[in-house]
Amino acid sequence: MKSFSVPLLWVSLCLTYWGTSTPSVWAVDPAELPKCPPGWKVELVAAVPKIQHPSVVCCAPDGRVFVGEDPMDMGSDSRTPTDRILCFHPDGKVTVFADNLYAVFGMAYIDGKLFVHHCPKFSVFTDDHGVGKDRQDLIECTNPNPAPGFNDHIPSNMRLAMDGYLYVSTGDKGVFGAVGKDGRKCEIYGGGVFRIRPDGTGLETYCTGTRNHLDVAINREDEIFTYDNTDDGNGWWTRVTHMVDGGFYGYPWDYKPRRPYTLWMMTDYGGGAPTGATAYNEDALPEVYQGNLFLCEWGRKQLLRLIVQREGGSYKIVKREDFLTSGTKEFRPVGICTTPDGMGFYVTDWNFSGWKQNVPAGRLLKVTYTGASKATEKPKWFVPAAIGEKFEASNEDLIAGLKHPSQEVRLVAQRRLIERGPEVSKPLLTLLSDNSSPAYARWSAIWALDAISGDSPATRKDIAVYLGDSDPSVRRQVLRELGSRSANEATSKIISCLEDADASVRFQAATALGRIGNSAAITPLLQYLKTEDLFSRYAAFTALNRIGHTDPKYWDKIVVGLSDPNPRIQEGTTFAIRETFENGLVYALKELIAEPGTNPSVRVQALHSLAELHRKPAPWKGQWWGTQPVRSPKPHGTLDWVGTKTVLNTLAASLKDGDPQVVHAAIEGVIVAQDEQFVPGLVELFQKDSSTETRKLVLRAAAVISKPAPFTDLVTKVLEDPVANKSLLDEAIRVGDRIGSPGIQTALVKLVSQDLPPETLSKLLRAVGNRGLKDAIPAVANRVSNDNANVRESAVFALTKMGDAASLHALTPLLSSPNLETRKVAVNAIGSLKSPAATEGLLGAFDRAETRYEALLGLSKLTDSRALPAYLVGLASKNATLRADCRKALSDVRNLVYPEIEKRLDAGAISPEVVGELQSIYAAKSPIKWKLLGPFAVDSEIPFDLQKPDLRKEYSGREARKFRWKSIPTQDRDPANLDWRREVRIDGPSKAFGQSEVYSPVAGEITLEGSFSGAELRLWLNGEQIFKSEKAGRISLNAKTQAGENMLIAEALTTGGSWTLRLAANTPKSGKLFAASAAKPIDIKKFSEHALKKSGSAERGKLLFSDIQGLGCIKCHKVGNLGTGEVGPDLLGVGAKYNREILIESVLYPSKQILDGYQQTRIATSSGQVKLGIVRGETGDAITLIDVDGKKESIKKVDIEERKVLDKSLMPDGLQAGLSLQDFSDLIAFLESLKEKPPEKK
Repeated sequence: MKSFSVPLLWVSLCLTYWGTSTPSVWAVDPAELPKCPPGWKVELVAAVPKIQHPSVVCCAPDGRVFVGEDPMDMGSDSRTPTDRILCFHPDGKVTVFADNLYAVFGMAYIDGKLFVHHCPKFSVFTDDHGVGKDRQDLIECTNPNPAPGFNDHIPSNMRLAMDGYLYVSTGDKGVFGAVGKDGRKCEIYGGGVFRIRPDGTGLETYCTGTRNHLDVAINREDEIFTYDNTDDGNGWWTRVTHMVDGGFYGYPWDYKPRRPYTLWMMTDYGGGAPTGATAYNEDALPEVYQGNLFLCEWGRKQLLRLIVQREGGSYKIVKREDFLTSGTKEFRPVGICTTPDGMGFYVTDWNFSGWKQNVPAGRLLKVTYTGASKATEKPKWFVPAAIGEKFEASNEDLIAGLKHPSQEVRLVAQRRLIERGPEVSKPLLTLLSDNSSPAYARWSAIWALDAISGDSPATRKDIAVYLGDSDPSVRRQVLRELGSRSANEATSKIISCLEDADASVRFQAATALGRIGNSAAITPLLQYLKTEDLFSRYAAFTALNRIGHTDPKYWDKIVVGLSDPNPRIQEGTTFAIRETFENGLVYALKELIAEPGTNPSVRVQALHSLAELHRKPAPWKGQWWGTQPVRSPKPHGTLDWVGTKTVLNTLAASLKDGDPQVVHAAIEGVIVAQDEQFVPGLVELFQKDSSTETRKLVLRAAAVISKPAPFTDLVTKVLEDPVANKSLLDEAIRVGDRIGSPGIQTALVKLVSQDLPPETLSKLLRAVGNRGLKDAIPAVANRVSNDNANVRESAVFALTKMGDAASLHALTPLLSSPNLETRKVAVNAIGSLKSPAATEGLLGAFDRAETRYEALLGLSKLTDSRALPAYLVGLASKNATLRADCRKALSDVRNLVYPEIEKRLDAGAISPEVVGELQSIYAAKSPIKWKLLGPFAVDSEIPFDLQKPDLRKEYSGREARKFRWKSIPTQDRDPANLDWRREVRIDGPSKAFGQSEVYSPVAGEITLEGSFSGAELRLWLNGEQIFKSEKAGRISLNAKTQAGENMLIAEALTTGGSWTLRLAANTPKSGKLFAASAAKPIDIKKFSEHALKKSGSAERGKLLFSDIQGLGCIKCHKVGNLGTGEVGPDLLGVGAKYNREILIESVLYPSKQILDGYQQTRIATSSGQVKLGIVRGETGDAITLIDVDGKKESIKKVDIEERKVLDKSLMPDGLQAGLSLQDFSDLIAFLESLKEKPPEKK
C-alpha cells in the first residue's frame, strides 16, 4: 500500500484565511482535491500529520470545527479506546477536545456541550473553549460488542431535531442493553434509528429493518432520511430511505421478496458504501439547495446531492447530482456537516481505500458556494446563546428568532424560550395563530409550547385548534406533537384528519392515533386500511397494533377487520396483528375462529395469524448475524409463552372441523408450530380423509414435527405403491428420510429403480444418501448417467454420502461410459469419496485428456504416492487451491516419491517451474506425524527397541491398561501438535511415547524445531539420544541422519497440567532436486508494478476469473448474475469502490484487509474437530459457518470449546503464482471494469 507523505506546500503552511469565523485552509494542488460543480470550490483545511483517519465532523456556531479521529479502525486495536476528537479554532489553533474514546462515529454540538457517540458509550462533554470536561455517559452501552473485526455496522451518528430529540443511526449490529437516564430501554435487532433527549431521557426505538447506514439526514420538518449500504449481492443495494415513526423496512428476512407489510426505499443506486448524510436547512445558499440531501459515498468516491419532494405519505427523488467526485488523491468521504455560515459543508475524507492498516491518511475538506450569500444576518445574541454563554435577548427577540430563515437560529431561539417557561407561552400561541408568519416559525412555536407544558391538557387543547389550519405543514407538526404527548382528548379531531386531502397529514394522523392508543380510533383506522398510499396505510395498521398493546380487550375490536368484506382491510388487519405476542390477541382470534356463523375464509385467515404466535423466538443476546443473514432461515419460535397453550389447543380443535378449508388451515398452522401433540390427530386425519390435498398437508406436517415415528405405517404404504400415490411421493420421501424405519428404507431402495419424475427422483436419491442405504448403490450408480443434471448431482451426493467400497465398485464401470458427461460425473463422484481405493480409477481418468481435470481434483484430495504424476501437473496449475492441495498431498508422501522424482529429474521430465515448487516442499519444515503409546507409570522402563520398535505389539501400562501404538488423526488437527493428555485420556503423573519416521534424501544433518510442555521430554534418533529437558520450553537442535528413513522416538512425562509436543523437521537441502535448475518465481512486487503501469484486457480477465479449471475465482465470488459463489462478497461494483492499487493489493495480499463479516473463524469442538470458515449466521444457540468450498455447517454453541477470529482470509495466498504478468494485469482490468453504473434517472 502506498503511504501518503505530507507535501512541502502543506508543511510550509501557506495559510489563507477566509475570515475570522472559520479555520484557515492550506494551499494544495487543486487536482488533488475532489472535483465540484461550477460555482463551488473545495479547499483543504487539514491533512496528515495534523489530522489522521477522520470519521465524523460537526461545528460550533462560533466557527470551531470538531473532528473525530478513528485510529481504532486503522493501525490500532479495534477494541482499545484510542480515538480522539480535535477542535479546529478559527485562529488556526488545534486542541484535543477528548481522547481515549471508543470509535467516534457520532457527534452533535448543542448549547456548549458536545454529544459524542463512541460505541458502546453515548457521552456528553462540557465545552471549555475547545477542551471537553465533565464527561457524562448518557447511555453506558449501546452495543456490547461493536468490533469483532472492526467498527462497522455499529450505532453511529446523530442529529438534533426540532422536536427536541437526538435521532441516532445504527447499523445492523444493532442496539442492545441500552438504558437511558430515566430507566427507559431500547433494543434494535438489526439496523434502524433510535431517539433520546439531550438530558438522557426519553430513549426509545424509532424505526427498524435497515442494514448499515452511518448517519441520519433530517430536514427542517424533522423528516428523516438514511443512505444505506448493500448486503453484498443479495438484492439490498445502496438505498435512500425515508425513515418514519414505527417504520419497518424489511431487512433481513422480509425484503427478498419485499413483503407488503414493510415500508420501502425511495430508490437504490446499486453498489457502493454510503457513510455520512445531512440535509441543508440553512438560508445562505440559493433556494434550489434548500432541503437538499447531501450524502457521502465512500465506495464510489462521491458526495451525492439529491433534490427530494413530497409524494403521498413519503418523498420521492426528483434529481440526483454527483456533487463531488474524486481528484487525483483518493476521495473517501465519511462525515459531513453544514458550515456555521451556511455557505457550504465540512467533509471528513478518509483519503484511503481501506482500513485496519497502519497508513497515515485523512483530510478535512471545506466545500463552499462561491456566489453571493443569501443569508439573513444572525442576531447578536445567537452565538453566545448557542454555545452556553451569557447573552442578552428579550422574549420578543427570541420570538423573532423563530421567524429567522436559518434553522440554527430558530432552534437556538426555541431552546432559550423553553428555558423561560410559561411566561413565553402566550406570545408563542400568538405566533402559532399568525398565518402570516413563516410556517417554520409556527412549527417551532408548537414544539416550544410542547416542551414548556406539553403534558398540560390545556396546552394540548390550544395546539389542537390548528388541526384545521390551512397549511398542511402546520397540521403535520400539530399531529406529531399531539401524538408524542398521547393527547387522548384530541382523538376525535385527529380521527377526522384521516380524511385530510394531504396523504402526509393522513400518515401523521394515523401515527398519532397509534401513540395515543384510544380504542375509538380502531374502526376508523380499519376503514382507512383501504387507502392505496403505502406509508399512510402502514401507519394505520401500525397504529392498530399500538392501540392493541394498550389494553388487551381492544384486540376483539381489531380482529373484526378480518371479517370485513374488503380484502384490503382483511390484509391490513393481518399486518396489524403479525408477530404480536399478546394473550388478549390470542384469545380474540380463538373466539373469532370458534364463533358460530363466522365465514370459513375469515376463520382460515384467523388460524394463519394465530399459528404464527405459537411460540416466541429466543431472545436476542446481542450477537451480530453477519453480512448475509438472508441466506439463513429466520429464527423459528421456540419459547413457550402464556398464549402457547391456547394457540396449540385451537389448532388441534380445528383439525376436527367440518369445513375442509378450516382443516387445511389448521394443518398449515401445525406446519408452522411443529408441535408433537398434533401427531395423533394428523395420523387419524390421514386415515379418514382420502383427499389428496389433505394428505399432502399431513405429510408436510410430518416432515417438520420433531418425532415423526407414528407416521411410519402410512408413509410406508405410500412409498410401497408409487403408482397409486404418485401425487404424495415427494412429501412421503421427505418424511421417510426423517423416520428411516426398516420398512421405509426397503421401500426407498425399491423406488430408486422406478420411473419417477426428475424432481421426485432427485429428492429420493438425496434421501437414500442421507440414510446411507447401501443396498441402493447399484441403482443409484445407474442414475449418474441420467439426462437431468439435478438427478445426476443427487446421485453423486448419495454415493458420496454412503462412501462405501460398494459405491466405488458401482461407479467404476461408468469411467468407461461412451458418454463424456457420464464419465465426468463418475470421476467427480469417485473423487468425492476420498477413498484410497479410488486412486487407480482416478489415475486412469487422469490419463485421458477429457477427464484429466476432474480426476486431478479427486487425486489432490488423496494421499497416495501413485498419484505423483497428477500432483506434478497440479503444481503447475493456475488454480491456487489446486496447487495448495497437490502441495499438501505430495508433502504427505514426500519420502515415498522422492526416488521417482529423482528419476524424472534425470529424464528432464519436470519443468523448472515445478522444480521450484518441489524444492519449496522439500525445503519446508515438515510436521512430525506421530504414533502414540501410553500411558505408562512415570518410573517404568522403555518397553521397546529404540531403533526398531514393534509397532504391532500390545503393551501393558498404567492401571493395567492394554494398548498398542495409535496413529494420531491429522484431518482436523495440527499434526505437529501432539496433546498427550487428550490422546491418552488420563490424569495424574504419567509417561507416554511417540514414534515417527523422518525421511532424508541423503545422509546429512536434520534440524528439529518446536516446543513442549510437561515435566520432562527426551528424544532419540536412530537409537541415539539427541535431546533431554526437564523444563518446558522451545526445542531447536541438529542431528545426523542416514539416507532414507530415520527412527524418531519421544518420551514425555507429566505430573499434571499442560502436556503437549510440537515438532517439525528440516531435511538437508542437497541431492539432485536441489541441484536441478528451478524457475525463479516472479517477485510479487513485479505483479503490482506491472498492473499499475500497464492496463490489461478486461475481456481476457473475465475469462481468467470465470475459468473453473484455472483461477476459479467464480467458485467463491459472483458478479451480479455471473456465477453463484457464496463464500466471498459479490464483486459487482468493486471497481467503483476501490482503485487499481487497492484491487491489486486485495489479490496479492488477501489477508491484509478483510471486509467486516468475512473474517475467518476457527472453531474447536468438544469432540476434537477443528472447523474453519466464515460466520454466515449466529443465534443464541448455534453458529453457521461456510467453508472455502461453500458448504454450510451449523455448530451448536454447547459443543464449542474455543472460538477465534483469525487474521487470515479464506481467499488463498499466491493466486498470482500461476499467472504471467499480463494475466495478472488482465484480471485486475476485469475487476476495475466492475463499476456498475447507477440508474441515470435518479
